[in-house]
Amino acid sequence: LLRAAGTKRLEVVYTSVLKRSIKTAWLMLDEMELQWVPVRHSWRLNERHYGELQGLTKEACVERFGLKQVQRWLRGLHDKPSSWSDREKASSVDRRYREVDVPESESLHECKQRVLPLIEELREEARAAAARAAEVAPLGSNEYETPVIVVIASEHVIRAIVWAFEPLDEESVPLLDIPFSIPLVYQLDAQMQPLETPRADAPLSRGWYMGDPERVKAVQKEVHATVTDPERASSEGSCFLPEPGADMDKWVC
Repeated sequence: LLRAAGTKRLEVVYTSVLKRSIKTAWLMLDEMELQWVPVRHSWRLNERHYGELQGLTKEACVERFGLKQVQRWLRGLHDKPSSWSDREKASSVDRRYREVDVPESESLHECKQRVLPLIEELREEARAAAARAAEVAPLGSNEYETPVIVVIASEHVIRAIVWAFEPLDEESVPLLDIPFSIPLVYQLDAQMQPLETPRADAPLSRGWYMGDPERVKAVQKEVHATVTDPERASSEGSCFLPEPGADMDKWVC
């Protein structure tokens, strides 16, 4: 998608220290024939920590704790599972985290807080890249190349970043369905703040998904179905209440 959109220059790629995210960065750069672009790894982009739920499927969690409780953990802002065991921690924390106080469990709000320092680093990187580009060609000229920084992260970390970038109320954040494998684009102003755009679909007002809008909606619908589980919700209840005539459910937990 990036190549099809005409993206020829990447300044830097940020990814986590987890294997799948790193491999995604490699595959993207290889596809774009930009293998030499710098890649920076940060534990702050690691997937949100689910404590005692680490390694369990959603189905197993629902069977054990019930649908609404799992929905609160997955989409709520301040709910978090119990801490993981000492054995699990000992088998998972290696030298990648030598200087990191690895959380034992995280809410989405806590995940957002640990991502915020990286967002500030991204802003500084974007500011420096814009200055370098302006030295080559004036802003607004045909020769000017807009700097592009790519961040590769998992669903719930992206949800936390969106929460930091968008003016969303706390009832809207749980309704964010982040489609997998589709770039989410933010353009920054001179103060390195996200610009509003007519390309954004509610509840977003600043970020927009690259690609076919119908495909984006189809993937979002698939993501939404995995957390709402309509069949089980009919008997157990749900944190998502369908709104007649509305495009989105209402968060009621």
